[in-house]
Amino acid sequence: MRQVQTRQRPACSMGEARRSHTLPRRGRCPMNLRLLWLGSVASALLLSLPPTPVHGAGGDLLWQAQFDFADGNDVASAMAAADGRVVAVSTTRAADGSVALSVRAYDARTGALLWEDRVNDAAGTSVAMNGRLVVVSGTGDVSGSSQSLIRAYLARTGTLLWQDSWPGDGFSLRLALEGAFLAVAGGITDTAGVIHPIARAYIAAVGAVLWTDRSSPLDYTGPGWFGGVTLRDGVVHVAGTVSRTVIGTRGCLVRRYAVLTGARAWETVRDATATCTPLAVAADRRRVVLTGLAGIGHDDFFVQAFDAATGGFLWQDRTLFGSTTTNEGTSVELANGQAIVSGWRMFSGTTPGLKETFFVRSYDADSGVLRWENTHQVDELGVFMWHGLDLDVARGRVFAVGQAVGYGTWLVRALELSSGDVIWQRQFEPDVIGANYGWTQAAAVYGGRLFVAGSVFNAMGNSDALVRGLDAR
Repeated sequence: MRQVQTRQRPACSMGEARRSHTLPRRGRCPMNLRLLWLGSVASALLLSLPPTPVHGAGGDLLWQAQFDFADGNDVASAMAAADGRVVAVSTTRAADGSVALSVRAYDARTGALLWEDRVNDAAGTSVAMNGRLVVVSGTGDVSGSSQSLIRAYLARTGTLLWQDSWPGDGFSLRLALEGAFLAVAGGITDTAGVIHPIARAYIAAVGAVLWTDRSSPLDYTGPGWFGGVTLRDGVVHVAGTVSRTVIGTRGCLVRRYAVLTGARAWETVRDATATCTPLAVAADRRRVVLTGLAGIGHDDFFVQAFDAATGGFLWQDRTLFGSTTTNEGTSVELANGQAIVSGWRMFSGTTPGLKETFFVRSYDADSGVLRWENTHQVDELGVFMWHGLDLDVARGRVFAVGQAVGYGTWLVRALELSSGDVIWQRQFEPDVIGANYGWTQAAAVYGGRLFVAGSVFNAMGNSDALVRGLDAR
């Protein structure tokens, strides 16, 4: 250990006191000498301390994992993080047409692979986890027929604890996990191939079904499904789309259930100009907010808010114009009285070529007033389509992720929650240029780190699933 040198307090002479124009009190030095002595002691103490570690700026890459199964196309679609682990769910489509669901768990600090599971003839949709469980949803072929799948693993080892399945493809199955309960919402196909909404709740540890609701609202007997689910304080909120068979229009369906009994507190259906398809939903004790697609061409961005206690409509915002490309809301979070939404929209620009804007918007959650907007777009000759694909909110910051269609460039931004100002930004350029329209990304913040899952092209022209861990400061 480094020794700290002891310094004696300086003795003061009358000459020194006169030079300082101050006569010393008994046992005291003039102020300038006392400050000099204190400064020397402070300097010695500082020199005795170990050097302060030097850290890079927020957004530094800490680790990454890229994987390719059987030279197939691997697309990561969902991820979650808890209790020192990160779990990514991806779907592999091989050249021979086979499909496989992959679940991979990593050490959140180092990126080391902890365990993995593969399910042949299956595709993944969503994942939820806590300190004990990892639950994955998807669709697969069970005993020669299409089935909806729910699989629950022990988070520490990847041991399969239980599995549930039911006839019909699991369309857009979403998960929410809280305490002892698991909520599932999505769509299920009937014998005629028509999709209908389904909501279900489980005792998460053992997979016991508490209740199931497959009902559609009156006069909405056409195709429909849920695109999002939340579970908080024992209350389940689901949001989806339902269709009028005769008229052919779609409306947004929002419901509130008690997780233990399935008792429905309220149901609201709201049309949004011919179509209304929620892709994400967030809820707290006061509000339910959903975002997705709407409009005659099913290509308008929209966000709607409802009273969580009554289901009453509060406010809406949308692009209100059709386009040759899709304007879409992809993710929503509620924090500090704000509804934070990510997505993309078309913009004309000043140069020829198709252009789309990555955006993050903050609304006042009660009134719908736009508080701030953060965007990224490129106004140059050519096609530049930037998509905001997911976001997470933690410690007063918004972490938004997206990708440039065609180029494959990943964009990650950390924003101030209060203002939308950029704290840091990182772009990741894959080795091989390219990204398909409609590719997904997922983001999760845990333990001061931001984890992003998505896909990139490899040298063989296939897509690899990719997980990256970044410093979230």
